[in-house]
Amino acid sequence: MSKERERTVVEAVPTGLFIGGKWRDASGGGHLSVEDPSTGQPLCDVADATPDDAVAALDAAVGVQESWAATPPRERGEILRRTFQLMTTAPTTWLCC
Repeated sequence: MSKERERTVVEAVPTGLFIGGKWRDASGGGHLSVEDPSTGQPLCDVADATPDDAVAALDAAVGVQESWAATPPRERGEILRRTFQLMTTAPTTWLCC
């Protein structure tokens, strides 16, 4: 992958927290630097979640647990399989939101 293509892909990936179906900044406003392991150089910054962000994520999960539990097991499995496939193939294919 060329440096230009790599930069395009990295810039297309959201760097916030995905909580309750929405992207958001960390409540404390902090960021963590992500390093390219092949070069040791900074690649991008991502949101640095706080304990309050963790509580918000748990609250969001609890809020949809009943509907997830009502989804037939086979369908849940297919959702998880598709998520895995999207995340492990071409990263740009799952940037739908």
